[in-house]
Amino acid sequence: MPELRFLAMPARDVTLHDTWYSSGLCGTGSCDMELKDLFVPDEYSFGFINEPPRISRPLYSVPPFGLLTMGVAAVTLGIARRAIDELRALALKKLLMPSRQPLATRAGVQTAVAEAEAQVRAARAMLFESVNSTYAAANRGEISTRNRAELRLACTHAVRASARAVDLMYEAGGGTSVFRSHPLQRCFRDIHTVTQHVMVSAATMETIGSVLLGLETDTTLL
Repeated sequence: MPELRFLAMPARDVTLHDTWYSSGLCGTGSCDMELKDLFVPDEYSFGFINEPPRISRPLYSVPPFGLLTMGVAAVTLGIARRAIDELRALALKKLLMPSRQPLATRAGVQTAVAEAEAQVRAARAMLFESVNSTYAAANRGEISTRNRAELRLACTHAVRASARAVDLMYEAGGGTSVFRSHPLQRCFRDIHTVTQHVMVSAATMETIGSVLLGLETDTTLL
């Protein structure tokens, strides 16, 4: 596999191209960057794979891909929590026709809220458990392949569970969910943009499953 390195340079040396026109996460500004004839000293770079940490502290021993995926998972849990809160607010004021009863009185909506709440809180608990166990292993100086796999599993599961929760809330909101004036449509677009991130793709689950089954597999990207 080719070496992957992160390079740090002054912002003034980078040209940003306005290319980020996505269906969701529009505010992240994940534009293309262009560099020309720029020399970056070695001390302003670091390897992303199989390079020992330069600082002997637990945080710097956590796998870089794990750190990156934790951020992805945190964002999705926040999106899902917003979707649940927005649906609850909507369900208490939106009236059904012809009964004029609140949407919250519909059994399907009640079930959807309960299931979404369980999905998000269970995924959040699993993520916290895995992050804590990984950090404890880093303190001992012995992060194993199993630790790396379980951390990525918790992160990927958090993304998938959050997407399911958002879908439930989006559907429960009915026609209101499709309007740009309502936050549920943004939650729907944002969450399904995150699910396309390479760090939480289906291929990640295949690698994790191989590790959990004790099979030989390429764990470079864990």
